[in-house]
Amino acid sequence: MSTRGVTARVSVRGELLGPKRRATTVGVLLIILMVAFEAMGVNTAMPRLVVDLGALTLYAWPFVAFMAAAVFGTVMAGWWCDRSGPRVPLLVAPALFGAGLVTAALAHGMPQLLGGRVLQGLGAGTVTVSMYVLIALIYPERVRPAMFGLMSSAWVLPSLIGPPISGIVTERWSWRWVFLGLVPIVVMAFVLVVPAVRRLGEPERGIPPAGGPAEIMPGGPAEVGPGGPAEIGPRGSAEIVPGGLAEAAPGDTPTRDAGARGRGVVLAALAAAVGVSALSYAGERKDVFALVIAAGAILLLVPALRRLLPGGVFAARQGVPTLVAARGLCAALFGAANSFLPLMLTSSHRWSLAAAGIPLAVGSLGWSAASFWQGRHPDLPRARLLRVGFGLLTVSVLGLQLVAQPWGAAWLSFLAWAIAGAGMGLCFPSVNFLLLRQSERPEVGFNTSAAQVSEQLGTAAMIGVGGALLALFGVPTLAMPVLLGLLTLLGVTGMLIAGRAATS
Repeated sequence: MSTRGVTARVSVRGELLGPKRRATTVGVLLIILMVAFEAMGVNTAMPRLVVDLGALTLYAWPFVAFMAAAVFGTVMAGWWCDRSGPRVPLLVAPALFGAGLVTAALAHGMPQLLGGRVLQGLGAGTVTVSMYVLIALIYPERVRPAMFGLMSSAWVLPSLIGPPISGIVTERWSWRWVFLGLVPIVVMAFVLVVPAVRRLGEPERGIPPAGGPAEIMPGGPAEVGPGGPAEIGPRGSAEIVPGGLAEAAPGDTPTRDAGARGRGVVLAALAAAVGVSALSYAGERKDVFALVIAAGAILLLVPALRRLLPGGVFAARQGVPTLVAARGLCAALFGAANSFLPLMLTSSHRWSLAAAGIPLAVGSLGWSAASFWQGRHPDLPRARLLRVGFGLLTVSVLGLQLVAQPWGAAWLSFLAWAIAGAGMGLCFPSVNFLLLRQSERPEVGFNTSAAQVSEQLGTAAMIGVGGALLALFGVPTLAMPVLLGLLTLLGVTGMLIAGRAATS
């Protein structure tokens, strides 16, 4: 290994875990752990939970409530961050999430449980967007691939130990402790992120006046000198330099831009929340009524998405629109196949539920490994990595065609899903890195929330398609090959548009 390569890696490690940003990095990772353990643990505890509350027929509603609230929180956080910066959302989000955990833990009926799930969804949606805005402000561009790699790695432990620990806690004590056990993580994340949040200036003061020096703050968004995120040009605006955010035009402040876009955003966010949750609920049903629900959801989503997504997403226009589309495509492909893979293994090969979950853990490890690898190579072209990632995802769903049938080789699910995880480990960090690079300062929140909405909508839509196919064909051995064929088309589409992700 060359001395230059060792020095670069040491420098990246120092930027992430040095005294200036150590608390922020650990705080962000704890937030990821908070969300991940909730997702892994609550899913495992939910069957016992709904039985104890006497609401088995309402099994899908805690998931639907979380999804709807997360979509609303995502949209509103993007608008909020562009208007006022990420300071308040980063403080409010963990508080909402923690309040939701306590509310759900103390629930004695479905209404209280749903209230807790709504608070958790609002917190999760808000914190996800706010974290990306914080990363855009705090971390130099060269460090971001490694940061995204760490964030992906933070999902490994919850994926491996979350479900079994949740099962043990639920069986030996109570499902209530699954919620309460996460509260200390919320508190630690809050305490560690607060110092970084307090150093963030108001957005109006984030761009110094013409001729004025940039204020130097440890861990703050502006640093002066070679390699720093921003230097002050003659116009008094932040001009792009290596490691910086995109150039802000004179007079184009975050508050004014976000305020103009904010008109009607609340109604659009509500419509998107209802539409996405309706698609999720339709995916839980296996009857003709699911098609009616899905059609109504689309009628709500079409006008909402015109306001919530940048123009040109569905045409894969070069730059940010393609990145938002790519986030939705890869999430839809992976999320839908991930949801139905256990069904393929249990119905076609008679595997137990415990055994059918092992390939999912293998996929998580593949995701983490590929994400860690790309973080160690910050100079690789991200658009090329995005195309390779989509290629790996396409190969993986083609491999699952040999798993979906009783005559197929079930063991291929391990290999296929390791490849799928590696594909996501390349796709997600590449999309997120390019999105921050190409977003102007007043657009970071909007573009990040648009990518998150694209992910949520794509996943819900394809899971709904899978449910509709099951209702139509009646058996997984007929429905799953059709679904996998559609997912293959998504992967090929992703490979074709990946070249438009880069602007230069």
